[in-house]
Amino acid sequence: MEVYSLYELNQYIKQVVALNFVDSLWISCEISQISESRGHCYLDLIEKDADTNQVKAMISAVMWFREYQFIRKKLGPIADKVLQDGMEVKLKVEVDFHERFGIKLLIKDIDPSYTYGQLAIQREQIIERLRKEGRMELNKAIYFPSVIQRCAIISSHSAAGYQDLTQHLLKNDYGYSFHYDLFPAAMQGARTEMEVVSQLRDIEEASNYQIAIITRGGGSKLDLSAFDSYAIAKQISEMTIPVITGIGHDIDLSIADMVSALSLKTPTAVANFLVDHNASYESALYDIAIQIKLATQERLKRINEHLNQSMQLNEQVAKNRIGHTKDRLDRLAIDIPQLAKNRIKQMERQLDNWEDINRLIHPDNLLQKGYSITMKGKMYIHASSQLKKGDEITTKFKDGTISSTVN
Repeated sequence: MEVYSLYELNQYIKQVVALNFVDSLWISCEISQISESRGHCYLDLIEKDADTNQVKAMISAVMWFREYQFIRKKLGPIADKVLQDGMEVKLKVEVDFHERFGIKLLIKDIDPSYTYGQLAIQREQIIERLRKEGRMELNKAIYFPSVIQRCAIISSHSAAGYQDLTQHLLKNDYGYSFHYDLFPAAMQGARTEMEVVSQLRDIEEASNYQIAIITRGGGSKLDLSAFDSYAIAKQISEMTIPVITGIGHDIDLSIADMVSALSLKTPTAVANFLVDHNASYESALYDIAIQIKLATQERLKRINEHLNQSMQLNEQVAKNRIGHTKDRLDRLAIDIPQLAKNRIKQMERQLDNWEDINRLIHPDNLLQKGYSITMKGKMYIHASSQLKKGDEITTKFKDGTISSTVN
């Protein structure tokens, strides 16, 4: 059996690769890791299974200094956005095999339109998934507090948008007081999704904020692609407080904008909304106060009118009552003397009658009629029970008296 050395085998593989990959070819893949050293760019490229999301292919690649500079110049200001972990890219490569270092791809060119296209496809897939799960309107259904003062802000420490937002809140024309806390997170790049989701969860657990704000400065479409994230959108939909996005764009909405309670173009617009929201509430209170004042004045006016009418009516009733009383007193002044005379005459007749009765029942008159009066001392005797044996009694008749002793 013939035995080959490893070097001989690798030489054979090199010849096979050279014969079968004569020309450059375009491949689609995902950047797993990327680093730069001494002007060269080194990458790990992968392809994932569409169903399981598991890596099913991997290979190393390199952009040598000249190609790296060419590609960066071609990409211009979006170079750092395209050449980063997790980006879907379309690369023109040469297959290279070295007996010692093995196989790798030499990157010669890049198609940035492919990356944009892949992002657009992923974006539509995420939107459709959120719609099917009923998450698009959940945060929008949460009412804003009447007055907003306690805000949680997700941004980076150095973001110009964060500075614009806080300065506008501090220096608002109405002098409103706002309390805000910064929850720092990356606003672009591979860490954005993880950090924004983590901070949203921390805000939710804190339970002492009225709203959450996600804000950053302006940027390109690719800069904002991190906010076309299912994980961020899902977490926003699960918040129990309204989420406002001010991610710094004028035209396109990110998916985070679509699911949030309110999407505004810039951080400054977010600050203006908060100030105007509180001003609207204050204005509404002022209008209510004016309405209460007017209603109170109208009520007092009606009460005063009623009191005046009552006073006039009472005054007239009092006058009528006094008039009636005076008339009655006048009539009584006339009637009383006559009534007194009549009463005196009546009493005189009654006295005469009493005198007649007294004369009839006087003891002398009774004696003249044949009655007698028995007395024990000065006490008139009406019954035998008033006497006892040996009592001295006097019996008076019309013609004299008789004294006797009770036996």
